[in-house]
Amino acid sequence: MRKILFVISIFCSLNLYSQEKIMTEIGGKNDFIYKSGRVGIGIDNPTSTLTVKGSFSLKNTSIGNSISLFASSDGNTYLNNAGGADNSRLGIQFDGSSSFSFYKNGNLISHKGSIGIGVTPQSKLDVYTGTVAQTAEKANIMVIRGGNSPQTNDNRMVGLSLTLDHSGNVHSPNQKSVGIFAQSTSSWSNRVDMLFYTRDYEGTQPYSERMRISGNGNVGIGTTNTSDFKLSVKGKIRAEEVKVYTGWADYVFEEDYELKSLSEVEAHIKEHKHLPDVPSAKEVEENGVNVGETEAMLLRKIEELTLYTIEQEKKIEDLTRSLDKVESQEKLIQQLLERISKLEE
Repeated sequence: MRKILFVISIFCSLNLYSQEKIMTEIGGKNDFIYKSGRVGIGIDNPTSTLTVKGSFSLKNTSIGNSISLFASSDGNTYLNNAGGADNSRLGIQFDGSSSFSFYKNGNLISHKGSIGIGVTPQSKLDVYTGTVAQTAEKANIMVIRGGNSPQTNDNRMVGLSLTLDHSGNVHSPNQKSVGIFAQSTSSWSNRVDMLFYTRDYEGTQPYSERMRISGNGNVGIGTTNTSDFKLSVKGKIRAEEVKVYTGWADYVFEEDYELKSLSEVEAHIKEHKHLPDVPSAKEVEENGVNVGETEAMLLRKIEELTLYTIEQEKKIEDLTRSLDKVESQEKLIQQLLERISKLEE
């Protein structure tokens, strides 16, 4: 505090003296102050209003915080805030290439146009958490917040857009953009959906939602109506393999399974125009088909058909044996007739 008052008094005294140089000596070092309004500390030829040779610092001795400004021999200039709580330590480096970097607690924050948090940036934005997180709460490295709304059905959105065009509105028809957004369903509900936006082609197609993950985990592609289905797709699906885990129809081969007779099946077909236990064309048109249940139902019909075939095979074998007996009897009768004919001669 005494040093500050001393400097202030020197400035005031400059108005009282002529162009003479005022020199003081503190600790064997000379401080030079000129009436022209330029003050030099540690240097006898100040080139600005205040020129300091060495570092300059402001320090609060009661809590240990200090701010220092100094030029280093490496050609860089540093402005540091140190002391006190760890999260209050901040530094700025101005280097010889006309760029600057920010530091916090010894970690590089920004460097030569790139931003790195906890790491020297290798891209425009590079973040290193420094810890291993196994929960979503601890793994958060960035949060984007939207505003609150008093509306009941406000459909508030907040998100991030990526574009290949360096200027213009990302929502304009001629912008090459994609985006990820969060959307609330109402102000009183905690449900939030995740929306994925893309653009099909330039000119006429808007920047539109293509896929949605609802707050309950349901996914809609090309549709926002997922009802109670985990995946709803408006359009065609192509895949190399699809696995469906469901019940199977091996119970058809149990001894107590009641297999309808073919006459019963025939009567059902004549009345309803479709197989028993198979949905009609109208039902499929209205409700669609369950792939797992349909596959199991078709297998059941195949297994029933197999049982019918086995049963028919047994009947054919019985008829064949009966026919063989008839043929044998016919041969025997023919032989007897031939003997009788010879006797009569």
